[in-house]
Amino acid sequence: MNIHSQIDKQAISTSLPSSLHQASPQTAMPLMLASQGEKMTVSAIKADKSQARRLADLGLRVGKSLNIIQKNGAGVVVGIQGLRLAIGPSQAKAILVSPSVS
Repeated sequence: MNIHSQIDKQAISTSLPSSLHQASPQTAMPLMLASQGEKMTVSAIKADKSQARRLADLGLRVGKSLNIIQKNGAGVVVGIQGLRLAIGPSQAKAILVSPSVS
């Protein structure tokens, strides 16, 4: 079983709008798998209601572009809207991203 299957099975749907949960299965991957230096777009948030709301409050919403600035183990530092955010491993699994089209 690959990591994408494990994460999808562990994902919890919430009562937030469906646009927060939809991702293209062909290109979406957990943020933790993105490489340093890549520019990505948030495709979906697969988290419980409180975690999804916290991520949205930080500016991590479907459709937003972000840059992978640094990776520390499973944690990730991203740049989004001029800010640097440190994302822990559990949140990095819940955020699905796809490569940004330039």
